[in-house]
Amino acid sequence: MATLWALDTGRAYLVGVGPSTEESSTRYTNLESCLGVGRNGVDAPVKFFFVKTCINRGPLAFLAAHTILDVRLLYRDDFLDCLLSQRSSWMLVEHFGWENTTLLQRLFYHSLFAIPDAIREAPVYTLPNGSKGRFCLDLKQENIAWRKSKKVRRIMLCDLFAVAVNRDIRDSLCLAREYHLEKKGNTWLKESYIDLLVDLAACPEYGVKIMSVELLEKSSGNVLAGCLGFSLGCVHHDFTMFTMQRSPEGFGTFATKLLGEALQQCGYNLWYWGFRLKYMEQFEGKYGGKIICKADFFARWAQNRDVQPNCTLEEFFRSGRGMLPYFVSAE
Repeated sequence: MATLWALDTGRAYLVGVGPSTEESSTRYTNLESCLGVGRNGVDAPVKFFFVKTCINRGPLAFLAAHTILDVRLLYRDDFLDCLLSQRSSWMLVEHFGWENTTLLQRLFYHSLFAIPDAIREAPVYTLPNGSKGRFCLDLKQENIAWRKSKKVRRIMLCDLFAVAVNRDIRDSLCLAREYHLEKKGNTWLKESYIDLLVDLAACPEYGVKIMSVELLEKSSGNVLAGCLGFSLGCVHHDFTMFTMQRSPEGFGTFATKLLGEALQQCGYNLWYWGFRLKYMEQFEGKYGGKIICKADFFARWAQNRDVQPNCTLEEFFRSGRGMLPYFVSAE
């Protein structure tokens, strides 16, 4: 069976299909190579098929080449091949007519975080899919010195702070929304989207687990910084971070290193961050940060999304192995 991904709508294609083996496979990149000869000058047994795709007249017709028109394709494990074939850094999907939590879970399963938007009044999700690759922390890199910084050690030793996992998903998301609005004046983290993520957290499916890891003041329980994302097998993607209180010690940076060490100790393979932004420079090199090309990223995502880590983040922190003690409410 052969699958043709990322075809445009309302187009006709002449497709050449030939046999391949695991030892040696021929990938034809243009029609001329198909019509000539096979490997080593031997005629290739290629059969040609005429394929015509249907016309799409919906609100996303002008973006059809980058739009998931049939959401049922998300149930295919090889859908990552479709993402690999895309040349744009963004994709789109309409989100009416399908249960939204199910749609989000399937998108997340395939490494596509969904940002709510609208095009020509049609509700859509924009889906980051970096054409040059994905920025990740490679958790297979050895000897990452998460605790080396003096600022990290000061926070660890002062006995003023604690860590919490999934303390209150809705409140954590609302804090992140507040942080976005205060810093930028706008946010993609709409209240309706928070409702969806809370529902998804309450009923995880397909291995997708919404996660919140927060740094708290031990005495008051006030949240100082946090990381929000989802875990899937041995891969983790954080979709936003927030800092509620500024400090010379750098609470946001500390929370990142706190989580990074925990993920690595739990046996996670990859920590996906999204598009590379300026502040990520500080995590390149010695912390395993780098852009992983699409082919390698999808291969590792596919290999690890159904493999469970050695322990959960909550189990790890509650065991006392993390940088900080686990938060216990005084109430």
